[in-house]
Amino acid sequence: MWANDTCNYRTNSQTEILIDWLTNHSLQLVNIPGVTTFAAHSGRGLPLVIDLTFANGQVAQYLMLYNWTVRQDLSYESDHHAIQWTLFYNAQSINNLIGQCYNTKDTDIKEWTKTLEANLNLHYAPLHLLLDKNKTLSTKELDEAASALTRVISLTNKQAAKIRRPSAAAKPWWNSELSQIAGKI
Repeated sequence: MWANDTCNYRTNSQTEILIDWLTNHSLQLVNIPGVTTFAAHSGRGLPLVIDLTFANGQVAQYLMLYNWTVRQDLSYESDHHAIQWTLFYNAQSINNLIGQCYNTKDTDIKEWTKTLEANLNLHYAPLHLLLDKNKTLSTKELDEAASALTRVISLTNKQAAKIRRPSAAAKPWWNSELSQIAGKI
């Protein structure tokens, strides 16, 4: 997206495809131009801007993402600097009410889905109203359905999801898709 005089990014067809995709989805770059997001530990090479933050049109329009900054003090051992921002102005944080975190990445999706379907059948009464596209629901009905859906998902996680066991070495954001992409670089 940003290029220096020695880099003609327009000749790279993958860059063109990415720019077209970002444009078609109304995504806007949030980074502050020129602020470095990567510096190799080896000391070779120039500091780069390769970690990018994008916001969709509504987030950008209503200024819901702000205070974007690079935090080298939070990068620990990574060549990539931590990027921090605030999402939603004046939002109130919510404590984890169930006190348990689940590892959805390692959860058997077929088992979880089967359990979810069984639990949806058990709590069908408040949720069935959501299926009627012609009915206008009252606030009370919507609240009851939202509460029922929250209970169903919480129960399903408790029954079928793997419990998250935090690790200092874990990178929960890394997945097989990123491994494939990294292999192409």
